[in-house]
Amino acid sequence: MTRPLLPSGHRRGLPFTVPDDWTPEQALAVFELLEDLLVVVTDFCGAQLNDLLARA
Repeated sequence: MTRPLLPSGHRRGLPFTVPDDWTPEQALAVFELLEDLLVVVTDFCGAQLNDLLARA
């Protein structure tokens, strides 16, 4: 059985939907968290990620 596509287009990962009752403040908090996480991951292994993304 094939896994369904996620919004990212990938078949693996965490399925996640935004609740209808989220406030703009909650959405901003999650956005800022993800932005900070992106910086940490990029600082840690940015060059390797760029190589992998170039091959994808």
